[in-house]
Amino acid sequence: MTAAVADVSNASGLLTPPLSGTTHNGYNEVSAQIAPGASGTVTVTFDIVVVSVAAVPFDLYRAALKEIVGVGTETGITEAAGIKTPPPPQPASRMASYVLELFTDVVFGGTAVSDQSRAFTDQECTSGGCRRMLEVTRSLEATEVQFSGTLTASSQSPATAEVAAYVPITAIEFSDGLTIPFAGYSDNVLVNYGGLRACDIPGEFWSELTGVDS
Repeated sequence: MTAAVADVSNASGLLTPPLSGTTHNGYNEVSAQIAPGASGTVTVTFDIVVVSVAAVPFDLYRAALKEIVGVGTETGITEAAGIKTPPPPQPASRMASYVLELFTDVVFGGTAVSDQSRAFTDQECTSGGCRRMLEVTRSLEATEVQFSGTLTASSQSPATAEVAAYVPITAIEFSDGLTIPFAGYSDNVLVNYGGLRACDIPGEFWSELTGVDS
């Protein structure tokens, strides 16, 4: 896989891509199949595809950010997102939280993004490397990643065969429509059966689909 963090500086005379846009955070709603399991349990089966930055480009992105915003700042963002050294959890499993913390710290000056959507502009940049961070974020490519596997949970027999599941996402939508989603590899999803329940997700449930253009 080629590196997804590219030099996005423009040649003389070309328009500069916009660095303003909106940060969205929340959940992708998807469907999961639910069925009775052994006594007092149910099985929850996932087989979905989401569009997301993939795990390897995300690692490269984090490495580039250490140079752009500084090791200390990036380390603080990593810790706030719940990424530990050494893992678990794997860094990509917290990509949605990481990017939300990144924009909170670097673009919004530490003010927590409490709304599901918040507009931003490079004019808000007050910290070193902020504009460059936005440029590198624009350069990321998304692909399709698959989320497939079966979990067993304690519960009464389900009333339906299909339930809603919610996968964390942070998406950066630039003003020209370019959207960079950080939506894959989560190690925890919410499943709505008898109320919202958190389910821990093994990393092997996630895989990148090859040969697919986003």
